[in-house]
Amino acid sequence: MASQVNVCPLDANGNPPYGCRLGSPPYPSWSIYPIYVPGQNSEVRGWTDDSSCALAGSTSSPASLTAWLNQSIVDQSTGQANQGAIPTFTYAATGMSAWLCRSVYNPQNYNCTTAYHYQYCPNNTSPQGQIFYHNITSLNSPPAYNVYAVDQCVNPEGAPQGTVAALSQGGQQSIQQDMAGFQGLAPGACTHRMR
Repeated sequence: MASQVNVCPLDANGNPPYGCRLGSPPYPSWSIYPIYVPGQNSEVRGWTDDSSCALAGSTSSPASLTAWLNQSIVDQSTGQANQGAIPTFTYAATGMSAWLCRSVYNPQNYNCTTAYHYQYCPNNTSPQGQIFYHNITSLNSPPAYNVYAVDQCVNPEGAPQGTVAALSQGGQQSIQQDMAGFQGLAPGACTHRMR
């Protein structure tokens, strides 16, 4: 089984990595398994055309693991035979923002370890996002780059209904302002280009 991924891990001085916006005084990073959760895990079979994925009580074959790695956009390939494409993590002209759910609104207090509920428990999206975003640094940064922690998401991917601690406002407003520009704070990530 894959290890948990620490999303926006703090360094020894308590600082998050480049671009991570956890809120202040820095709110914590969080750890979640990057594996597909019940329900969605069966979808991977169709996406990858591999019927061995996510079968109860089984382990994926080495051939399946190799095939999935070859499809990965974050595989650290060198371009050798039987490897995936060499990934690109430099976006010199593209602003990037991520909205990763740090917590999910869970009024029923489901124990997400023993009684997973698709609506009230985190899924694999924030740790898989971290696997991609940790490759963006100050050395290859886009012109605008932020990874925001969102709390109390209405489902594991419901960032618009959550709260963005770093901006002290709701997710929907934060996402809209990120595209259009934060008044007095930052230019818009989206740029209108005339044809």
